[in-house]
Formats: sequence, structure tokens, C-alpha cells
Amino acid sequence: MSTAPSISPADMLLFVDVVREASFTAAAKRQGISKQAVSERIGRLEAALGVRLLQRTTRRLNTTDAGERYYSECVVIAARIEEANAAMQTEQAEPIGLLRVSAPVLYGRARMMNAVRTYTQRYPKVQVDLRLTDRLVNLVEEGVDLALRVSDLNDGSLSVRRLGGVASYFVASPKLRAAHAQQNDAQFISTAPAITFREGEIWDLPTGAKVKPNTVLNVNDLASVAAAAAAGIGVARLPGIVCKPMVAQAELQLLLQGQVAVRFSTYAAYVSKKQLAPKIRCFIDVLVEHRLDFVETP
Repeated sequence: MSTAPSISPADMLLFVDVVREASFTAAAKRQGISKQAVSERIGRLEAALGVRLLQRTTRRLNTTDAGERYYSECVVIAARIEEANAAMQTEQAEPIGLLRVSAPVLYGRARMMNAVRTYTQRYPKVQVDLRLTDRLVNLVEEGVDLALRVSDLNDGSLSVRRLGGVASYFVASPKLRAAHAQQNDAQFISTAPAITFREGEIWDLPTGAKVKPNTVLNVNDLASVAAAAAAGIGVARLPGIVCKPMVAQAELQLLLQGQVAVRFSTYAAYVSKKQLAPKIRCFIDVLVEHRLDFVETP
């Protein structure tokens, strides 16, 4: 039983260079070998395949129909090899430069700094530009490398790493709650003056009912929502990171016997790319190390 001649992957990549350059001489220069060596290796490749790949004249070099089909396959292999090499080179590269990070104000202040400290100590050649905003930042348009998101993500253009989960609760000042003592908590939440964080919020009750809050104040800062609730302006829905210390000080009262009003996930979100810059990849790794900082349990 005869054995088919072996085909060197290096000769396949050389064939890609010859077609791209449309020249044996240019391909030889690119590969750092002689023109004669290129000719011999392409001849060996054609012999092994049993087909002519190139039409050679004194002035032009063209692919045959078979050569065109073979090139379309070989160029995919060449691209994958280039990607694999680039991945290894990127992995070994030292993080350097400016890293732009966006985070919600509350979580940036309270939970991000431990991760930033670890990152800057580990990678001193990176400067971190941390932008705290509760606005939903467009990473591409605003040149942001990575964003901490506390929400349900539905943006298919972003890749994400889940860091943890957070829980929010319904709260009110003890004085305001006492003023509506004739109502149970669900009735109180449904009818009392309310403070919301975003316009058009709909609140879910544990019974499954959906409530449109009776908003008297909408403010895009959670600390201010908490302060307004403690002042008796209305009922509010707040993350445990904000309201639990105030509950412990009797400034706020948990409603519905402390049942969770809503749960969100915490994500590190970044623009989808085959190869992430080392400064981004390493920051994500640090966030994962600190993932317990982004978990809020009931």
C-alpha cells in the first residue's frame, strides 16, 4: 500500500506568501530564503498534491483554478496561525498605558478601590482613569476599556464576566411608615409617596404584583435616594450596601420583613475582541480575584 507524500505546513504558508506577493522573488525576500528555494518548495508542494497550483510566465504569476481553491483554504490556516502567535505574544506582554474604567458611583466608591489598589501595585506601568457615573456609558463611542455594570445586560456587542450578585430592598423612614400603620407593607409600597432612581421604574412585589410607584422625587444618585427616604419623603428601593447600615442606625426600616425586592448581577463588561490588550485582560483578572467585593447577600 503506497503512502501519500507528506505536505509541510511551512510549504502551505510559503504558497500563501507567493500568491499574496504574486512573485517568487518577493516571497523569497519575505521568508528570508533564496528564490531557487521557493521554486523548489512550491514544485514539491504541487507534486505532493498532484495538481498545478500556479501558472508561471516570464512576466506574470497566476493561480490555476485548483490553486485559487487551495489558496482560499491555506489563507484561513495562515490567519489562524497568526492569531495564535499574536495571542501568545499578547499574553506575554506587560500591561502598560492608560486604562479607562467606568463604574456606578456607589460601587465605584465603596467596592472598586481594593481591586484598583491591587492592580496598580501589580502593574505600575498602567495609569487607571476611573470614571464614576450612573449613566450607561457607551464603551466604543467614549473610548472606555471596561465598565462595571450592575444590571441585566442585553447588549450583544459586549463580552462580560460575572462578578457577583446584589440584592435591593424596600425601605422607608420609621416615622413615615408609622403614619400609614393602617396599611400592610404591600399596600404602603403601592400607594405611599415614592423616591425612584430612574424614571419609569416598575416595582415587583413578592406576591408577583407589579407596582408603578407614586413618584414624588426621582434622583439619579443612590446615596441621595437613601437620604431622601431617611428624611421621610417617601418609600424607596435600595441596594443592601446602601440601606443596611441605615437600618442598623434606625434611620430606615426594612419593609416586607426584609424580603428581597429585586436581585441584580454585577458584571465586568468590555468590547468583544479576539485579543484583549494585556492592560484590560489583567484588570478583569484582578476583578475576578476581588469578586467577593461585588457580592451583596441578603
